[in-house]
Amino acid sequence: MTMDLSQVAAIENEKEKSIIGHLCWYSVGEDNYDRNELRKALLQNGFEESDLPNEIRATDAFRRATKDIETKKVEAKKEGVYKNYIVRNVCTNAQFIQRNIVEETVDSKGQKLSYKENEAILLFNRNNETISKAIVNAGGMAEELAEEACNLFELYKTCHNGQAVRYMANDILKTMSPTPVRPSGGVYFVP
Repeated sequence: MTMDLSQVAAIENEKEKSIIGHLCWYSVGEDNYDRNELRKALLQNGFEESDLPNEIRATDAFRRATKDIETKKVEAKKEGVYKNYIVRNVCTNAQFIQRNIVEETVDSKGQKLSYKENEAILLFNRNNETISKAIVNAGGMAEELAEEACNLFELYKTCHNGQAVRYMANDILKTMSPTPVRPSGGVYFVP
């Protein structure tokens, strides 16, 4: 199906070269965006390196990695019973950050809640910016999650999340004096 777009207001008219502005919209998915690739894309499109999000700190990468491994409602053998694997901050000081993976068992039929503390211990050394892990119950779900946290930490040291990229895009857009076209945002008129 073809449409005549000459009467649509948002289409550029070749005869008139004067315009009052542009419509701008963007969408950023929940993904991991490599900082070096983001830098290249910004510089290739005429932006400054100062437009990049703040440098990624190793402590933030550790916190993000350990938060992302939390798992909810893992089915157990009994009906109405499931397990949550939650990460809890134990200690933060100048030398290290300790976060433990805790197994929480929820019995909805018996209306009980129980915990197995210290299934795995993740220790972030601030001096050399490395993670060490201690597995209390080997071979279980907590061990898999601890390994995943270590892998995510390596990824997150070099990648921004979608939220950081959205903040960056919004900060760049603010420099252009945008006017929201929709009350909820998302589409802007840039003079």
